[in-house]
Amino acid sequence: MSNWKEIWGGRAVAVQATSLADLIRADGFDTGAGKVDTQAWRNYAAELARRLGIATGDSVFEVGCGSGALLKVFHEASHPVGGIDYSQALIEHAQRAMPGMSFRTAEANQLAGAAQDFVIANSVFSYFPDLDYARDVLERMLTMARKGVALLDLPDIQCRAAAEDFRRSALAPGEYETRYRGLDHCYFAREWFAGLTATRGWRIEVSVQWLADYGNAPHRFNVILTRIVA
Repeated sequence: MSNWKEIWGGRAVAVQATSLADLIRADGFDTGAGKVDTQAWRNYAAELARRLGIATGDSVFEVGCGSGALLKVFHEASHPVGGIDYSQALIEHAQRAMPGMSFRTAEANQLAGAAQDFVIANSVFSYFPDLDYARDVLERMLTMARKGVALLDLPDIQCRAAAEDFRRSALAPGEYETRYRGLDHCYFAREWFAGLTATRGWRIEVSVQWLADYGNAPHRFNVILTRIVA
């Protein structure tokens, strides 16, 4: 039986081009409920920059970066970027798209390295095996980030039934059970993040998923954490 790591870790990237559209496609945001066009993607990154307060020259590091589709927007604006992902194929794609930047193959819970201004994770916490794993990754992100952390596209536990019904309705009868057997998403309560960070010098903002024209958005949410400077 396949699991998420086998699927993404063994993902082959057929296209070698490195435009933003190509990276979005390589990261799986080109079909079904997850289909997103380049302008919506750029707006998504711009809103993230606004909410985090990313300034000229700030570094942005992504956990589970895939081919680097989100980082590409920041790289185009001359930000130093980098990331990790457990898919070697996707990391190689990111390296081609953003030569000279720091990308390496690693599990999310192996996150370590030099401090970065901002550390983000987009649509990756959903693939974690459990909350203990997610807590470990978040702790590592908070340790690495000098200014802020963003956790994007988190499956909302309150919307679990609706989310699964939505994905099921997009497929032929019985196909959902076959395609997603053994491929559960990890769901989160919004309060879980506040409970982990409330007394540790971080300001937390929990919001709706603002990615436009994204089918999964009603069942997802985003968390923005900014370090409180004394």
